[in-house]
Amino acid sequence: PAPPAAPVTPRHQGEGTIRSIGKDAMAITHGPLPSVGMDAMTMEFKLPPAQQLPRNLAAGDRVAFEFTLGPDGPQLTHVAPMPAVPASGSKK
Repeated sequence: PAPPAAPVTPRHQGEGTIRSIGKDAMAITHGPLPSVGMDAMTMEFKLPPAQQLPRNLAAGDRVAFEFTLGPDGPQLTHVAPMPAVPASGSKK
């Protein structure tokens, strides 16, 4: 018989703005995350492996992100830059 499948860790998605990037973590201000029952807030996420982290991300950048919740807290699994939101009233 086949060995039992490893439990799949649920992945959650959100969008937000980077507040800071440290050596091991990124602080993101995000909107509500209904899949985990979180309201809008700023929280720290552990960084994904370096090869999965886009270069040139900086505080103030808008990002789409995916994460898992593990025993050590939220772990980013994917981060991608999003287009900047134009200022209201701007005509392009």
